[in-house]
Amino acid sequence: MRKLASAPGESVSNRPCSFASAIIKRVCFAAQTLELDGRMRELAEHLKKESSMLVFGRGHNFATALETALKVRYRHTLNPKPYQTLRALRALM
Repeated sequence: MRKLASAPGESVSNRPCSFASAIIKRVCFAAQTLELDGRMRELAEHLKKESSMLVFGRGHNFATALETALKVRYRHTLNPKPYQTLRALRALM
């Protein structure tokens, strides 16, 4: 009988259990995401009234801010502006 490859320190007998727990975690994450649907609708209703939007990001999250601004610009009539957090703070001083 051939031994299946497993992670270091993990026995072959534990693999089905870890696989099942990973699937259960994914289902829980999906359920939590679906629970946020109502909150997202509330935020969308609030943003409908706005004419502009600032999106802040710092470090690696600045790329996320750029992507968020781009997606909002495509989907809505808002004019989002991405800013680096420190640059925006210096401008306020």
